[in-house]
Order: sequence, then C-alpha cells, then structure tokens
Amino acid sequence: MKVYNKIATFLRWFMLTFIIYQVATSTAGMWIALIIGFFYSPVRSPAVYLCCLPIFYGVYFHYAAFNSDYLRTHYKL
Repeated sequence: MKVYNKIATFLRWFMLTFIIYQVATSTAGMWIALIIGFFYSPVRSPAVYLCCLPIFYGVYFHYAAFNSDYLRTHYKL
C-alpha cells in the first residue's frame, strides 16, 4: 500500500507539471479541460487519467483540424 501511495503521488505531481506546461504552450480551452479533468475526474486514479490524455488530445486536435480545414475550404480563409 505504501508503494502504491508513492506511485500515485508521483503521478499526480507529474500530471500537475504537465498541466503547467500546457498553460504555457497550449490554447486556453485545452488547458482548462485538462485541469477540470484532473481535479474533477470521477475516476480518482492518476494512472487512469494519464492513460486518458491521448484521448483528450485526439478529440481536441481532431476538432481543431476539422474546423480549420472546413473554414479554409468553404470560406476561402
């Protein structure tokens, strides 16, 4: 149990530094979603949240790419 607590603490600190990195390098919507997901995740497991990050990124960047491509194609922006 002690080892699990150390791993969980490490993962939480790792994710917190990752969120701070996102604040510095990403758009506002993305880092707000990361913070909400980190603090209000119904699954209170850092490992599960860490595994879900690629899904969050995939949805976010797919949406952004679709919108920019759509705007360029249909509105000649």
